[in-house]
Amino acid sequence: MQPTLFIDRDVTLIDEPKTKLLKKYIDKNLFDPDLSFVIGDRTTDVQLAENLGIRALQYDPQKLNWDLIVENYSVKP
Repeated sequence: MQPTLFIDRDVTLIDEPKTKLLKKYIDKNLFDPDLSFVIGDRTTDVQLAENLGIRALQYDPQKLNWDLIVENYSVKP
């Protein structure tokens, strides 16, 4: 299963915390909930993860910054 990354290019709310944007992936089981998570800095990002039944990583520059996310959650070869 290939990793898929969704990034909001304009930093706007597309559909979250609803799951409509990801409907194709949900309906066709194209992602593994055990290996997936939502990364974001808003409560709607956390709500999206909850709606999908996956883990949420709430970005915080002091507590969970990008370096820590990469270090702790990257797929190791």
